[in-house]
Amino acid sequence: MTDATAAVSPLRRRMIDDMSVRNLSPATQRSYLHAVSKLSRYFGRSPDRLGVEDVRAFQVYLVSQGISWPALNQTVCALRFFYGVTLDRPEIPERIVYARTPRKLPTILSAEEVIRCLEAVSSLKSRAALTTAYAAGWCRIVRGPAFRRSPRRQRFSRASHLAPHLGTDRRAGAG
Repeated sequence: MTDATAAVSPLRRRMIDDMSVRNLSPATQRSYLHAVSKLSRYFGRSPDRLGVEDVRAFQVYLVSQGISWPALNQTVCALRFFYGVTLDRPEIPERIVYARTPRKLPTILSAEEVIRCLEAVSSLKSRAALTTAYAAGWCRIVRGPAFRRSPRRQRFSRASHLAPHLGTDRRAGAG
């Protein structure tokens, strides 16, 4: 045993062992240890002496500091692991809530902006196709991850790379 491992508290060692047994990645282990030590530093005492209200106050503090929603949820995962697995206090993790990512509204173009975009297309055929696509709501397909995909829409979006070829006459080479 080296001096570095001898300086680790029994509680920290137990958490490291619990994470190792569950084969958590080294990056996840570092993140979880950092989150629990940050909680401990915030209150100035051992995290095993803190309760649900302390964890809630810590979450409120993190939000007030402008932490990102994914980082906050990673901290929640770490604290749920610590209290549920390492301390074996199953009543606490179920009361530590995840943060819901706020939904952002899509940017909507004004009528003038849509007209300018469509007028920027020089080909009348392409402009007609884009106008039809816009009117039919195809702009939702282009948006990507925000568009909920049903199996039917997945087939359609996978075939959408063929769209530039749809206007060509395939019979031109025949005959």
